[in-house]
Amino acid sequence: MAIPSNINLLCVISLYVSVIFLFSLNCINSGDYYFFIFGDSIFDAGNNQYVSPDSYIPAYHLPYGRTYFALHPTGRYSDGRLAHDFIASKLNLPFMPPILEPGANFTHGANFASAGAGATIATVSNAIIFGKQVQLFKELAANWTKELGAEEAKRRLGRAVYLISIGGVDCLARSISNSNDTIPEQQEYVDKVIETIFKDVKEIYNQGGRKFAFQNVGPLGCVPEAKWLFEVSSEACAGLLLTMTILHNNALVKKLRELTSENSWPGFFFSLFDYFTAVGNRIKDPTTYGFKYGDVACCGAESHRGSGCGSLNQTYELCFNPSEYVHFDGGHNTEAVYSQLAEIMWSGGAEVLRLPLSDLFDYKVEIQAQTVRTSL
Repeated sequence: MAIPSNINLLCVISLYVSVIFLFSLNCINSGDYYFFIFGDSIFDAGNNQYVSPDSYIPAYHLPYGRTYFALHPTGRYSDGRLAHDFIASKLNLPFMPPILEPGANFTHGANFASAGAGATIATVSNAIIFGKQVQLFKELAANWTKELGAEEAKRRLGRAVYLISIGGVDCLARSISNSNDTIPEQQEYVDKVIETIFKDVKEIYNQGGRKFAFQNVGPLGCVPEAKWLFEVSSEACAGLLLTMTILHNNALVKKLRELTSENSWPGFFFSLFDYFTAVGNRIKDPTTYGFKYGDVACCGAESHRGSGCGSLNQTYELCFNPSEYVHFDGGHNTEAVYSQLAEIMWSGGAEVLRLPLSDLFDYKVEIQAQTVRTSL
């Protein structure tokens, strides 16, 4: 399956909500920012090393981190910083520390993301699945309540932004293990994944979380790892996996529409970043965005350098300039791409639905329901 000529998720679906948001905009004092990050390897800042400290995990060694963390790779699956690192810098905050890092300062939040983690499964033994990430968050919230008092802890939890990207691992694992799935079977599966995700998101909401920033699943069928794994040509995509991600992303928007139209969670407010479109556009037309290579990774072996980056067991290639590439390894972007994506998430653009992150962080949102039909 070739990558669609117009990969924008908004063109795949046309959805509406029945709530207009009337908000009270009150600027938060400088430094009064709180940031929690959940997800898989797209957002992982180094949690897995604390689960299995004796395991060899390539992302904790060069060439990972070479652009920004060359002296001490951190477990980020890139040559440098990730999107949330750039966002933290815009807030004049330090990078959010991994929740399992001993002695870390969690005053302004934490990173719970874990490579290999899904909503329903994990593909590596040291991965922390989304539900467990939420449990760790609840423990941190309880510690805040104990240390700060219930009122201040509740205030901070309500101020915080919760950035979530989960589900890609579920899509990939299902596509590999059930390669003969029909569309209805795929739909049934992604619906289950979405329901599991929002069951856990509801736990964050119950702790006082109100401002959520969701990132959908990228065009997994078109990344170098998928091209190698499913043996597709340079300009083609792995059809089953690409379809699965589109179904997942449609189901995500549908669920958000239901929550807002029904006002099921009073005070719930969200932003949605269309990572699928943003990365898909850069794969399809890299030169438009300042890159040279969209279908081959900077680091790796096999076709498209789709696997083996950092491996001790096989020879792999490494490019000279990662900033020329959309992907650093087979499944993850370069720091140069994450910098661009963070700017879109922060400032807004065609790939941002609802408020950009700058507004989501800077304003306290009081939501009142009023029946109106308006586009998402």
